[in-house]
Amino acid sequence: MAKTCVTTAKDFDLFKKTANKWLRYFGMMGWRVEFQHGVDEDEDGARAMCGVNQPISDRVASIALCKDWGSNAVVARDVEQAAFHETMELLIWKLAAIALEYGAPTERVIDETHHLIRTFENTIFQDVKP
Repeated sequence: MAKTCVTTAKDFDLFKKTANKWLRYFGMMGWRVEFQHGVDEDEDGARAMCGVNQPISDRVASIALCKDWGSNAVVARDVEQAAFHETMELLIWKLAAIALEYGAPTERVIDETHHLIRTFENTIFQDVKP
């Protein structure tokens, strides 16, 4: 049986600190972000998640760090990258929402969103030091 790797309160503190750093960096101060720890991973084995609460006009979002990372070791740099990734999800969520409103296929929107975020991870996240 594979070992299950679990995030800790210390990991969650790092996750929040990192996400808040990127929220400030990108000037996303018009959002109220609520952080959660211990949510279940989704069917894709996500390490973290981002969601925008309804009504959208309230500009409230939830960013969560999953508790169970499966067999993936929990290391600080991965926790920081997960926080960056979810912050980028929030930064571009409106573009994805508009694409879906105009009838773009959901899979395509998800794929392109993650392509853009991976580009940010390989440039901005790698180049900007805390």
